[in-house]
Amino acid sequence: MAHQIMAVLLSREGETGAAAVHLETAVKLSPDEPELRFNLAKAYRDLGRNLDAAQHLQTVSQAWPDRADVWLEMGIVLRRAEDFAAAAKATAKAVSLGAQDAQVLSNLASMYVQTGDTARAEAAAMEALKLDPSFSAAWVNLGVVHESRDDIAKAIQVYEKVLAAAPEDATAASRRALALLASGHLGAGWQAYAERHTWPGIITCAGQNSAPLWNGSDLTGRSILIWTEQGLGDEILCGTMIADAVRQAEDVTIACSERLVPAFTRAFPDAQVVPRGDNSLGQVKAQTFDVQASLTELGAALRSNVDSFATLQPYLQVDPDRVNALRAKYPSGDGKRPLIGIAWQSGNAQARLQKSSDLTAWADVLGQEGAAFVSLQYGNIAPQLERLQQESGLTLQTDSDIDPVADFDAFIHQVAAMDLVIATSNTTVHAAGALGVPVWTLVPCGLGRPWYWFIDRADSLWYPTMKLYRQQRAGDWTAPLAAAASDLKSWIARWTAPSSDRPL
Repeated sequence: MAHQIMAVLLSREGETGAAAVHLETAVKLSPDEPELRFNLAKAYRDLGRNLDAAQHLQTVSQAWPDRADVWLEMGIVLRRAEDFAAAAKATAKAVSLGAQDAQVLSNLASMYVQTGDTARAEAAAMEALKLDPSFSAAWVNLGVVHESRDDIAKAIQVYEKVLAAAPEDATAASRRALALLASGHLGAGWQAYAERHTWPGIITCAGQNSAPLWNGSDLTGRSILIWTEQGLGDEILCGTMIADAVRQAEDVTIACSERLVPAFTRAFPDAQVVPRGDNSLGQVKAQTFDVQASLTELGAALRSNVDSFATLQPYLQVDPDRVNALRAKYPSGDGKRPLIGIAWQSGNAQARLQKSSDLTAWADVLGQEGAAFVSLQYGNIAPQLERLQQESGLTLQTDSDIDPVADFDAFIHQVAAMDLVIATSNTTVHAAGALGVPVWTLVPCGLGRPWYWFIDRADSLWYPTMKLYRQQRAGDWTAPLAAAASDLKSWIARWTAPSSDRPL
């Protein structure tokens, strides 16, 4: 009892960690008391120890199987642990026990979307709206359901309905902007996307330099500051438009991630390339320019319709000697086998699960004869490589000398050494496309699909050497991997070794 009282007092003071210590002791002393475990689970939840919380909640649910609040807590911690299927099951159980609340049902709809179960997601969102027809989060989740089915027009209608009632709803505004872009309504999409610096969680350099935003006017004899944003993939994508601006302007300064400075310096030798911080223009904050432009201004001025993509060419440059040294290093045997680089996961924090696949699902691709496969996947992949070998007997060449996080320029050269790249939608495919390396991109449908792959295209407007393989159902990589494996067999048969003057 003393430990329980101390835990309550410490919780009131905001000392959650110390409270958890007392609750742990209390549970050890009274392991059959579900109230103690329930409180400990909630403390673990607040500390971000979601799996520990779920373990205790599982025990509590056996003692209190009919308490909706226990299953609601289970749904919360499992959702935070990104086990969306289990989270949806627990939350649905809470709803069946009486947790008939618009917020709960809206959250359930979101969990079902994450698992690709759009039918249940739609049903949950509609139930939420029956309880509260004005609940904007449920409307947004309904719009996401339509997006997950590639019914973008219907999704946009839903988002516009939300914004008509609540113009300040940032989630509806951001989803509408991206949906407009994805559906090819580029003019309206760029205009809506221009407001992204006001959306929660979006970091840009808007307002840091006093130069007016470029409106597409003639750049002859003028100076322009161009700053990139978001992740490296988005920055590389932005680079396809920077090349156009560099050709037009008298003086160009590019502020990009420090990891991209070497690559952009080679790509744009007539421009000044400087590093920026996550949300700072750094050394060019106070410099004077005639105009400035971010992705939005470049897109609105240079990519206002499909025809404006027609003349795009690869723009990243590499050192041929470095590339040839890497080609010689990898297991291409006598030079009669193509080097194929693969990457199967995304590091995107918001859509990592939707954009990532399981390496073992690649067995039909990696089992192709007549090719050498090299991992281009960043991060700790040792456990996945071991599992691949155990389950299929297949191995994948890795290069411990290249760390994309520490030296992204080395990674760009590694990608340039490949004859073909096959990967899920991540930074790797942007690097390959910008280099002109043939690249097959596995595109998720639904929540994880980046807007810039558009809808129902088998090619990429941004990268002429890219081919797109799309999911048919969110979370299911069977179809795109099967199609890629089938195409790869004939691609290997047709492949011929590059000449010594292979363009780089």
